[in-house]
Amino acid sequence: MWALIQSDFRRYEFKDRRGGFMTWAKNPAFMPIVAYRFVHYLGGSKSRILRKIWSLPITLISRRMETKYGIRIPPKMEIGPGFAIWHCGMTVLHNECKIGSNCNMRQGTTVGSAGRGVKRGAPHIGNRVDIGVNAVLIGKITIGDDALIGASAVIRSDVPARAVVVGDPQRIVSYRGSFDYVKYPGMNTDPERLASMALAHAGLTPPEA
Repeated sequence: MWALIQSDFRRYEFKDRRGGFMTWAKNPAFMPIVAYRFVHYLGGSKSRILRKIWSLPITLISRRMETKYGIRIPPKMEIGPGFAIWHCGMTVLHNECKIGSNCNMRQGTTVGSAGRGVKRGAPHIGNRVDIGVNAVLIGKITIGDDALIGASAVIRSDVPARAVVVGDPQRIVSYRGSFDYVKYPGMNTDPERLASMALAHAGLTPPEA
């Protein structure tokens, strides 16, 4: 749990070029992420008795974060290390959503479930994805690594890796990816990011595109 919180904090610290109290003070949206890491850890206890004991505190903490900061992160959802929400306000995530490592999110983002039967589900978001203001991602879809979702875009179908997607209905405008927007410690030596950047610079599109 602490390692994940530290990885999240380093995202904010890296952006601000400073650490400690100033990073906390300038980024209030970090608090709901800390709360999520805490309640996710408690809810993941292998003991059924402990999970039952913690169920009420988990609910109260989550509701407090939602009402104070306007950010709803369900305790059961899965989020990789280095998660950052850059602004507070009206961010709602579904508990079946999965988010990879070093992803960006901004105010007004909605990630929800849709569909019927086996087609019902919530988005699975890859690594190093950047999601713009007021974007909506809905349904059993996959967002590829290094994708960029534009402001106010409505995403109802899969997005290939490195795709830059805008509008409603969604449309791909390039495959330049999110590289200029997702910053994190060690990014210049991250082999996955470097390999993905090489494909983008070569103008190669994913096979599914």
